[in-house]
Formats: sequence, structure tokens, C-alpha cells
Amino acid sequence: MKLKLFLILAIVTGLFIYAQNVYAQTVIDKGINFLKSKQDASGEITQGFGNASWWAAIALAVNGIDAATVKNPSLSLKDFLLSDYPPDTASATDWENRILAIVAIGGDPVDFGGINYLENLEDFSNNQQLGETYLLNDDIFGLLALIAAGDVSD
Repeated sequence: MKLKLFLILAIVTGLFIYAQNVYAQTVIDKGINFLKSKQDASGEITQGFGNASWWAAIALAVNGIDAATVKNPSLSLKDFLLSDYPPDTASATDWENRILAIVAIGGDPVDFGGINYLENLEDFSNNQQLGETYLLNDDIFGLLALIAAGDVSD
């Protein structure tokens, strides 16, 4: 009797886990399809918030999708990223976000589209912290970006 109860419980648990995984994959697929639907002809993901293409590249990479294969119709997301230089008014977090995305898609943040993103981020070093002294966000994302890029120097 205990063996039957155990088997029934194991089967129900297995079915529950399977259903959760199917549901989770469906949600992920919908999210990926949404991002792809927001891509314009330049390859940019236009979602209405800052650096959407860079965040989308991270989400796609985590799900095993190469940014070079996401095209609408001929230019890819990677093509856009290679041409999307941060403006002169860029903040530390603009560089940090881009470094995280570059690493996620397998690029080199020391030379991505001819730009050294790590060097530009280091220009924001200010009294042993990154960016604005009154913000914590830029320090946290800066550490994440530097660690992701393998740069753990002073």
C-alpha cells in the first residue's frame, strides 16, 4: 500500500513539475516573441525604455538565441548593437548595461564595434566608486559588468 501511494505521489509530482516547465517555457516564448515583434528595420528593439535593445540581447542570450539571428528583415540585433554608440552624455550605467550585453552575446567589451567599453566605464571611476557619488545603482551594475567581463583589477 505504501509503495502504491509513493508511486502515485511521485507520478503526480512529476506531472506537476512537467506542467510548470511547459507553462514557464510558454511564458518565455511569448516574451521572446514580444521582443522580436518590437524590432525595427535597423535591428533595434524599440520598446520605449532606455537601452531596450541591450537588455533584450541579454534576455535572448540567456535563452540561447544568437543576437545575429534576430533580424527584421535583413539587419540583425547584433548589427544594431555594433552601431549603437553611447552618446557623449552617457552615464556609467549606460556603459555597464552595454558591457553586460556584450559579454552575454559572446562579444569582447574591450573591442566591440571598435570601442573599448571597459576603458570608457573606468573613466567614471570616482573616489573608489563608479559614476555618481549619490547613487548606488551605478556601483552595483559596474561591479557586475566588470566581473562579467573578467576585469577584477583595482
